[in-house]
Amino acid sequence: MNKDTIIFVQFFTGCYNFIYRNKKIMEVATLLRNSFYQFNVLFAPLVAFLVSFYVLPIAVMIARKKNLVDKPSVRTSHAGSVPNLGGLSIFVGFIASAFIFVSPENFSKLQYILFGSFFMVAIGFYDDMLTISPRKKLINEFAIVATLVFFGDVRLTDLHGFFGIHEIHYLISLPLTILIMVGIINCMNLIDGIDGLASGVNFVISLFFGLYFYAIGDEPFYILCFALCGALIPFFIFNVWGVRFKLFMGDTGALLLGFLISVMAIEFNQANIIPRDDVFYLPYSPAITIGVLMLPLFDTARVFAIRIFNKKSPFRPDKNHLHHKLLELGFAHKSASAVLILLTVVFIVVAVLMRNYGFYRIVFVELFIALAFTLFIERAIRMYRLDGGRQKTRRRFL
Repeated sequence: MNKDTIIFVQFFTGCYNFIYRNKKIMEVATLLRNSFYQFNVLFAPLVAFLVSFYVLPIAVMIARKKNLVDKPSVRTSHAGSVPNLGGLSIFVGFIASAFIFVSPENFSKLQYILFGSFFMVAIGFYDDMLTISPRKKLINEFAIVATLVFFGDVRLTDLHGFFGIHEIHYLISLPLTILIMVGIINCMNLIDGIDGLASGVNFVISLFFGLYFYAIGDEPFYILCFALCGALIPFFIFNVWGVRFKLFMGDTGALLLGFLISVMAIEFNQANIIPRDDVFYLPYSPAITIGVLMLPLFDTARVFAIRIFNKKSPFRPDKNHLHHKLLELGFAHKSASAVLILLTVVFIVVAVLMRNYGFYRIVFVELFIALAFTLFIERAIRMYRLDGGRQKTRRRFL
């Protein structure tokens, strides 16, 4: 571990200890929590929004001053140097809201989730500043997730009959949960390619999980979900429409979002283990989870398959993602993001409507929609190329 890494670890560890061991801060948080308890579903996203909105211009100025910018390259699709510390505003807004509205005394998992968030942001921040190898980044992701799974007991314990499997043995549950969470983290990271896509997709997914947890009365988790939604809105606005304060989330934000969404996905499945006599019981929750996360899961699997088929490393960057295909077709960033965000909404709606149709039917229909969309885009691209890429063809897809 080099000197820079030690400095980052000490900094984020110090922040974590300062918050949780400072009695005055804890007293203020408790006072605010008690004052707005009855309206936490509204104030949690509002506080996250306001804090994120306030921090965002500061993150832009710091990034410009320290030259922490994303420059155009073969793997990117933007022009000009853009600050890439937007993830910090999301992180600070989310942490502030979660710290105020979720009581650590009543939610033992919170400290481990926040601990994991701190260090996931630290790894992303370090990568945005100095760049680390994919192997080292993956090792760190496994270490952070393993800490949460082992000590926070955030793990998948039942597959609800998926593949004929119900309860999972503890020794199998641990590595399985770690692999699933790290997989989701990297899938979310890989869709962060154009303006508004990662933040928009994660907002929709977090909103779905938040509404579900609210419906079943899982207070700590619906607060975390809504807090994340609130923190994402300012970034989305500045990322898509910003001029003076335009910025990217970088790995700082992408890794954080993937980590939090993976935690929500695990808890979503855990919430449906015991059968209930209410409309919110989802016996096929693993299949619904796949549907909710279909866009990043399918896009990552598709891109990896293409790279392996072409005898390239699956981790080698290219422009084969669905958002790249839409750009090639002539869509602007905003339009391409809107299409894929809407596609995510379709995946979620279909999964919910088919909630009682069984595992394989849900997954089959979701895959069919994803494949049909991909084939349609590929066919449209071939027609566009045959048309010679004329502007009148391009305008039809804007």
